[in-house]
Amino acid sequence: ADLGTRYYPVAAASLPFAVGSVLAHFSDAWARWVPRWTALPAIALFALNAGWPDVWWNDVYVGGFYASLGLCAWCVASLAHVELHGWPGGVRSIDRFLGDLSYPIFLCHWAVAVAAAAMIFDGAVVRGQSLFMASLVAVHVTAWAVHAGVERPIERLRDRIRRS
Repeated sequence: ADLGTRYYPVAAASLPFAVGSVLAHFSDAWARWVPRWTALPAIALFALNAGWPDVWWNDVYVGGFYASLGLCAWCVASLAHVELHGWPGGVRSIDRFLGDLSYPIFLCHWAVAVAAAAMIFDGAVVRGQSLFMASLVAVHVTAWAVHAGVERPIERLRDRIRRS
């Protein structure tokens, strides 16, 4: 199937959702099956696949798409049981900050990339590393704004309701 059929419908989103659910449900098992030391190779391979997919795949929207899903699952499984309590406070803060941004990034990355392409490339169709680099900072800034302006206030309200 074409990329649109495999990526946009709700049914298509069920594959990455199911992978994440399996990772969450069997998180204790991953500690035995996927050693923590494999996190660095997983991250490196994911970065290579994401940064230069056309080097590895004839059709990045087929092989690269599924390889990204598998490599991402490997990253999550290998990082799931890394204990941060012994790490410096700065590392823990960065980990928490990036975790806070993950859902807002998921929500806004397409819209921000479209806006970045429209503003920087005069609306030309741009893909790959150029679009990634053009939208990287804007995606994170937008995600931070969503987190600070929406998620944090809602979480404070939830906490107040829970306490009452």
